[in-house]
Amino acid sequence: MQITCQDAVDGHNVTRTLAYALLDSIMRRDGDKKWLTFMREKGYLKQVISSLILEDSILADSLQGNGNLASVFVHESRMSLLSTLARHRIGARALVETGLIQQLADAKFIDMRPVISNMGDEQVNEDKVHRYRMLLFPVLRLIMGLQSTLGDSHVTNQYNINSS
Repeated sequence: MQITCQDAVDGHNVTRTLAYALLDSIMRRDGDKKWLTFMREKGYLKQVISSLILEDSILADSLQGNGNLASVFVHESRMSLLSTLARHRIGARALVETGLIQQLADAKFIDMRPVISNMGDEQVNEDKVHRYRMLLFPVLRLIMGLQSTLGDSHVTNQYNINSS
C-alpha cells in the first residue's frame, strides 16, 4: 500500500493515474476504513490534496492547448479517489479537515472557463470546452458528494473558516 501511495504522489503521469485508480478501488472495498486511516496517518492524503495546487498551472496550461492530456487523466483519477472517500462520513470529514475545500477554492484552472468565439475554428472551441469539462465535472461531483455526506452548512462553514 505504501508503494501505491508513493506512486500516486510522485510517479510519472501514467503511474500516478494507475495508482489513483488502484487506490480508488481499494477505498471502495475498505469497509472498516483502515486504509483511509493509513493514508491519513502517513500523510499521503494531505499530499494528494496538496497536489491540486501544485498541478494547478499544468491544468491551466492544458486548457490553453499547451499541455498534454496526461495531466488531465491524472486529475480525473485523483478526483475519482477523493469522490469515493467523500461518500462516507469519515472520509468526507478527513477531506475537509485536510483542507480540500480551500485547495479547490484556490485552484485557478476552475476559473478558466473557455470563451467561445464565433470567428474562430469550431473544432478548437469544442476541444477547449471538452477539456474544461474534463477538469471541472469531477470537481463538481466531489463537492456534491461532500455536501450530500456532510450537509451543505458543514462544507460552507469549513470554507468560511479557512478563508478567514
